Amino acid sequence: MVLGGLIEQINSNQESGVPFAKDIPLIGNFFKSVSKKSEITETVIFIKATIINNEPAIDNSDQNFYKIFSTDPRPISF
Repeated sequence: MVLGGLIEQINSNQESGVPFAKDIPLIGNFFKSVSKKSEITETVIFIKATIINNEPAIDNSDQNFYKIFSTDPRPISF
């Protein structure tokens, strides 16, 4: 089962070229280059359901051990 997700998109433009010459109108494009980068990150949360048997999981030997060495008066149960 898919619980939900997030999508993040990061766009960046990097301009490089000859200093001052790239800033001249009209002919400045001959002296510069533009690098465009787009990055998409997706985070998805998945849940897996597991069915557990409802039978008691505590063995009699474990219960006896608990009774002998525990000072807790409550009965052991899960």
